[in-house]
Amino acid sequence: MIVRYSFVALTTADLARQRAFWVDQLGFEISEERPGEFFIVNAGGLRLCVDLADGDVHVAGGKDPVIGLKVDSVRRTLATFAGRGVAVPEEPISADSMLSSAIPMEGQ
Repeated sequence: MIVRYSFVALTTADLARQRAFWVDQLGFEISEERPGEFFIVNAGGLRLCVDLADGDVHVAGGKDPVIGLKVDSVRRTLATFAGRGVAVPEEPISADSMLSSAIPMEGQ
């Protein structure tokens, strides 16, 4: 029986660039890390594992995952991200507190 999810994973060819994006730009904290292999961030309650492509099990270049984030203010959150160097859309597709914008994930 499934009790809960453990993590969501994505694979990248550039682990350092992804780490800079998720940690430095978006501000998520690392909860687990094996340098040169993977890191896991707590993305607002979602455990996101970013793996380095190994050409075998972990292959980069697939479809980007979609991750929905609940935020207190879409515009304020996008402004914060933009201030951290994240390319944000001019007009997000959103409700007042649900961010559904297509923010490109760096280094995938």
